[in-house]
Amino acid sequence: MSDSLSIVAADTNSVTSAYRGKIPLGLKLGYAIGAAAEAIIGVAFNAFNFFFYTNILGVPGTLAGMAITIALVFDAVSDPVVGAWSDRWRSKLGRRHPFMLTAPIPVMACLYFIYSPPEALESFGLFVWLTVLTVIMRTAMTLYHVPHLALGAELSADFTERTRIMSINTLIGGLGGYGTAFFAYAHFFAATPEYPNGMLNPGAYHELAVWASTVGGIIMIVTTITTMSVIPRLPKLDLSTERFSYKIFFSDFKAALQNRNYFLLLVGYLLLSATLGVRDTINVHMNTYFWELLPAEIKYFTLFGALAPLIGFIFSAPLHNRFEKKPVLVACLILHLIITSAPVLLRMAGWFPENDASGLLPTLIGFYVAAVGIGSIVLISAMSALADVA
Repeated sequence: MSDSLSIVAADTNSVTSAYRGKIPLGLKLGYAIGAAAEAIIGVAFNAFNFFFYTNILGVPGTLAGMAITIALVFDAVSDPVVGAWSDRWRSKLGRRHPFMLTAPIPVMACLYFIYSPPEALESFGLFVWLTVLTVIMRTAMTLYHVPHLALGAELSADFTERTRIMSINTLIGGLGGYGTAFFAYAHFFAATPEYPNGMLNPGAYHELAVWASTVGGIIMIVTTITTMSVIPRLPKLDLSTERFSYKIFFSDFKAALQNRNYFLLLVGYLLLSATLGVRDTINVHMNTYFWELLPAEIKYFTLFGALAPLIGFIFSAPLHNRFEKKPVLVACLILHLIITSAPVLLRMAGWFPENDASGLLPTLIGFYVAAVGIGSIVLISAMSALADVA
């Protein structure tokens, strides 16, 4: 549910944090609910837009994929720029919150219109429509996501407390994402007499967009307002610090890449994000056409998937107390990739239940819970290690 280059936003100019010890629970929760907004918007867009444009609107997969790719290229540029910009921003509302406040309205509008294109548009027109709105939406989300992520790194100077912050952040974000997916499959894509397979119901996508944009936007506003109390305690820029410029940006970017630990995290996170992005994009297709599941069955993945952030929340801090974060990250990443690919590889080898077998769904859910649970620990470890590097 995070952009691959958003980790550039972690503030390398600050050496202090808002709290030296434990952070008040209310502030942790106020910060962490922001992850739910990102997850709600992310699931509504990432999980269903490719299927909607290809299977419902008839846009060729090449054009639909190209639209998302173009948006990601813009995203790769805007993420570090916004991070560096917010690092050097001066205002009464601090460095992060002014950016976070500008994001909700454009994000909400773009998500709505992505699933409500003009009926007169043909394939190429729909491609342009999707491309433009996706670029605007992801850029607007960057204004929220990157400062929000950097804010989390600035809340505490304590090694373990940062893990707790990212654990709660991941927990609430995961619950928001899986809750959104479950609600979508159970409610919006529920079978009707006209559409036994609710994934083929065009109106369901419009209703999902209205709901997700409204709820996600409201949560973005709420978390921004509830974390404003910490602004006076956040690290302040030295008066001698120059304001943002592209010359300074490229200088800072070069300096960041010279940090070996940061560079390795960046490359690893980039490759992981690319892998997970492809998986998330084709997941609906896989469940619908490869495993031949209906929305009434797919919804159980999201129900049991909600265990993933709980697994990450429960096990990440104890693992980081017992072991270094690097071996935890590497080991869990290897396990995650093995478990994720196992069902398809076992099916190709003839060692997996057939699509009409009663044991197919429980087996798939078992692999899914194991993969996303370990993946949750990977995400928490990566974000926590990033804050340590910064």
